Amino acid sequence: AGAVGAGPACARRQLSGCVFEPRVSGDANACGFRPRGDRSDLDALPSHARAAVDSWRAYADREAFWSSAALFDGLLRPRPPLQRLIDAARAALGDAPRPWVGVHLRRGDACREGAYMGRTCSSGASYAAAACVLGTRYGLGTLLAATDSDAALRELKEAVSATPGCDFVKIAATQRLERDDAAREATRIEDLLGSGAL
Repeated sequence: AGAVGAGPACARRQLSGCVFEPRVSGDANACGFRPRGDRSDLDALPSHARAAVDSWRAYADREAFWSSAALFDGLLRPRPPLQRLIDAARAALGDAPRPWVGVHLRRGDACREGAYMGRTCSSGASYAAAACVLGTRYGLGTLLAATDSDAALRELKEAVSATPGCDFVKIAATQRLERDDAAREATRIEDLLGSGAL
Protein backbone atom coordinates (compact mmCIF):
# COMPACT_ATOMS: atom_id res chain seq x y z
CA ALA A 1 0.00 0.00 0.00
CA GLY A 2 1.04 3.63 -0.40
CA ALA A 3 0.40 6.71 -2.43
CA VAL A 4 1.70 7.95 -5.76
CA GLY A 5 5.13 9.29 -5.02
CA ALA A 6 5.48 7.15 -1.90
CA GLY A 7 8.78 5.79 -3.17
CA PRO A 8 9.94 2.34 -4.24
CA ALA A 9 6.66 0.60 -3.39
CA CYS A 10 4.88 2.65 -6.04
CA ALA A 11 7.86 2.72 -8.40
CA ARG A 12 7.71 -1.06 -8.68
CA ARG A 13 4.10 -0.90 -9.79
CA GLN A 14 3.10 -0.44 -13.37
CA LEU A 15 2.57 3.23 -14.19
CA SER A 16 -0.94 2.67 -15.48
CA GLY A 17 -1.89 1.05 -12.18
CA CYS A 18 -0.67 4.06 -10.22
CA VAL A 19 -2.22 6.76 -12.37
CA PHE A 20 -4.84 5.87 -14.92
CA GLU A 21 -6.70 2.79 -13.72
CA PRO A 22 -8.12 4.45 -10.58
CA ARG A 23 -9.56 7.19 -12.79
CA VAL A 24 -11.37 4.87 -15.18
CA SER A 25 -12.61 2.57 -12.41
CA GLY A 26 -14.07 5.47 -10.43
CA ASP A 27 -12.45 4.14 -7.25
CA ALA A 28 -9.23 5.87 -6.27
CA ASN A 29 -8.17 2.95 -4.06
CA ALA A 30 -9.43 0.15 -6.27
CA CYS A 31 -6.37 -0.83 -8.22
CA GLY A 32 -3.71 1.80 -7.91
CA PHE A 33 -1.16 -0.27 -6.02
CA ARG A 34 -1.11 -3.86 -7.14
CA PRO A 35 1.01 -5.74 -9.62
CA ARG A 36 -0.56 -5.99 -13.04
CA GLY A 37 -0.89 -9.77 -12.85
CA ASP A 38 -2.85 -9.75 -9.57
CA ARG A 39 -6.57 -9.42 -10.26
CA SER A 40 -7.81 -9.83 -6.66
CA ASP A 41 -8.56 -6.12 -6.16
CA LEU A 42 -9.85 -5.76 -9.69
CA ASP A 43 -12.27 -8.67 -9.30
CA ALA A 44 -13.86 -6.90 -6.34
CA LEU A 45 -14.85 -3.95 -8.53
CA PRO A 46 -18.21 -3.58 -10.24
CA SER A 47 -18.27 -5.12 -13.71
CA HIS A 48 -18.27 -1.73 -15.49
CA ALA A 49 -15.08 -0.75 -13.64
CA ARG A 50 -13.40 -4.08 -14.45
CA ALA A 51 -14.37 -3.61 -18.09
CA ALA A 52 -12.92 -0.08 -18.10
CA VAL A 53 -9.59 -1.25 -16.67
CA ASP A 54 -9.40 -4.22 -19.04
CA SER A 55 -10.21 -1.92 -21.93
CA TRP A 56 -7.47 0.47 -20.85
CA ARG A 57 -4.92 -2.34 -20.62
CA ALA A 58 -5.80 -3.58 -24.11
CA TYR A 59 -5.50 -0.05 -25.45
CA ALA A 60 -2.16 0.48 -23.67
CA ASP A 61 -0.78 -2.74 -25.15
CA ARG A 62 -1.92 -1.69 -28.64
CA GLU A 63 -1.15 2.06 -28.55
CA ALA A 64 1.99 2.66 -26.50
CA PHE A 65 2.46 6.31 -27.51
CA TRP A 66 -1.10 7.50 -26.92
CA SER A 67 -1.52 5.55 -23.70
CA SER A 68 1.75 7.04 -22.42
CA ALA A 69 0.50 10.50 -23.37
CA ALA A 70 -2.66 9.92 -21.35
CA LEU A 71 -0.63 8.72 -18.37
CA PHE A 72 1.69 11.70 -18.45
CA ASP A 73 -1.30 14.02 -18.76
CA GLY A 74 -2.48 12.59 -15.46
CA LEU A 75 0.95 12.68 -13.86
CA LEU A 76 1.85 16.20 -14.94
CA ARG A 77 -1.51 17.85 -14.32
CA PRO A 78 -1.04 20.44 -11.57
CA ARG A 79 -2.75 19.86 -8.23
CA PRO A 80 -5.47 22.44 -7.44
CA PRO A 81 -3.26 24.77 -5.32
CA LEU A 82 -0.60 24.93 -8.06
CA GLN A 83 -3.26 25.33 -10.77
CA ARG A 84 -4.63 28.35 -8.89
CA LEU A 85 -1.15 29.92 -8.88
CA ILE A 86 -0.76 29.21 -12.60
CA ASP A 87 -4.17 30.75 -13.31
CA ALA A 88 -3.27 33.84 -11.25
CA ALA A 89 0.05 34.25 -13.08
CA ARG A 90 -1.72 33.90 -16.44
CA ALA A 91 -4.36 36.44 -15.41
CA ALA A 92 -1.63 38.86 -14.29
CA LEU A 93 -0.27 38.84 -17.83
CA GLY A 94 -3.50 40.43 -18.97
CA ASP A 95 -3.45 41.15 -22.67
CA ALA A 96 0.27 40.45 -23.13
CA PRO A 97 0.75 40.30 -26.90
CA ARG A 98 1.15 36.89 -28.47
CA PRO A 99 3.05 34.88 -29.48
CA TRP A 100 4.76 34.23 -26.15
CA VAL A 101 8.33 32.99 -25.80
CA GLY A 102 9.10 31.59 -22.36
CA VAL A 103 12.42 31.23 -20.58
CA HIS A 104 13.19 29.77 -17.16
CA LEU A 105 16.21 31.63 -15.79
CA ARG A 106 17.83 29.38 -13.21
CA ARG A 107 20.38 30.66 -10.75
CA GLY A 108 20.46 27.79 -8.30
CA ASP A 109 22.74 24.78 -8.05
CA ALA A 110 24.05 25.07 -11.63
CA CYS A 111 25.56 28.46 -10.79
CA ARG A 112 26.61 27.57 -7.28
CA GLU A 113 28.14 24.15 -7.93
CA GLY A 114 28.13 23.97 -11.74
CA ALA A 115 31.77 23.01 -12.21
CA TYR A 116 31.45 20.19 -9.69
CA MET A 117 28.19 18.94 -11.20
CA GLY A 118 29.26 19.37 -14.83
CA ARG A 119 26.55 21.94 -15.51
CA THR A 120 26.72 25.40 -17.01
CA CYS A 121 25.53 28.56 -15.32
CA SER A 122 24.12 30.44 -18.29
CA SER A 123 24.08 34.21 -18.37
CA GLY A 124 21.07 36.35 -19.15
CA ALA A 125 22.71 37.06 -22.52
CA SER A 126 22.67 33.33 -23.38
CA TYR A 127 18.96 33.12 -22.64
CA ALA A 128 18.34 36.34 -24.56
CA ALA A 129 20.15 35.06 -27.65
CA ALA A 130 17.99 31.91 -27.76
CA ALA A 131 14.81 33.89 -27.04
CA CYS A 132 15.60 36.38 -29.81
CA VAL A 133 16.09 33.55 -32.31
CA LEU A 134 12.68 32.11 -31.39
CA GLY A 135 11.07 35.54 -31.31
CA THR A 136 12.39 36.37 -34.76
CA ARG A 137 11.23 33.04 -36.12
CA TYR A 138 7.75 32.97 -34.59
CA GLY A 139 6.97 36.59 -33.86
CA LEU A 140 8.04 39.15 -31.31
CA GLY A 141 5.14 39.28 -28.89
CA THR A 142 5.91 38.80 -25.20
CA LEU A 143 9.00 37.32 -23.62
CA LEU A 144 7.95 35.58 -20.40
CA ALA A 145 10.72 35.06 -17.88
CA ALA A 146 10.20 32.67 -14.97
CA THR A 147 12.87 33.34 -12.36
CA ASP A 148 13.50 34.06 -8.73
CA SER A 149 16.69 35.97 -9.49
CA ASP A 150 16.53 39.72 -9.87
CA ALA A 151 20.06 39.73 -11.33
CA ALA A 152 19.15 37.15 -14.00
CA LEU A 153 16.07 39.10 -15.03
CA ARG A 154 18.08 42.32 -15.24
CA GLU A 155 20.73 40.59 -17.39
CA LEU A 156 18.05 39.20 -19.70
CA LYS A 157 16.37 42.58 -20.19
CA GLU A 158 19.69 44.33 -20.86
CA ALA A 159 20.78 41.68 -23.36
CA VAL A 160 17.46 41.76 -25.23
CA SER A 161 17.61 45.57 -25.42
CA ALA A 162 21.16 45.39 -26.82
CA THR A 163 20.26 42.84 -29.52
CA PRO A 164 19.40 44.48 -32.86
CA GLY A 165 16.06 43.32 -34.26
CA CYS A 166 15.00 41.67 -31.02
CA ASP A 167 12.15 44.01 -30.23
CA PHE A 168 9.74 42.09 -28.03
CA VAL A 169 6.61 44.14 -27.41
CA LYS A 170 6.75 43.24 -23.73
CA ILE A 171 9.03 41.43 -21.29
CA ALA A 172 7.18 40.05 -18.27
CA ALA A 173 8.39 38.20 -15.19
CA THR A 174 6.02 35.48 -14.04
CA GLN A 175 7.33 35.35 -10.46
CA ARG A 176 7.50 37.95 -7.77
CA LEU A 177 11.01 39.10 -6.95
CA GLU A 178 10.51 39.79 -3.25
CA ARG A 179 14.09 39.12 -2.17
CA ASP A 180 17.38 39.85 -3.81
CA ASP A 181 19.74 37.06 -4.82
CA ALA A 182 21.89 37.32 -1.68
CA ALA A 183 18.90 36.95 0.65
CA ARG A 184 17.54 34.03 -1.38
CA GLU A 185 20.93 32.33 -1.39
CA ALA A 186 21.09 32.65 2.41
CA THR A 187 17.94 30.54 2.72
CA ARG A 188 18.73 27.58 0.48
CA ILE A 189 16.53 24.54 1.02
CA GLU A 190 19.60 22.41 1.77
CA ASP A 191 20.57 24.72 4.62
CA LEU A 192 17.04 24.88 6.01
CA LEU A 193 16.78 21.09 5.99
CA GLY A 194 20.23 20.75 7.57
CA SER A 195 19.38 23.17 10.36
CA GLY A 196 16.16 21.37 11.19
CA ALA A 197 14.03 24.40 10.27
CA LEU A 198 12.14 22.23 7.78
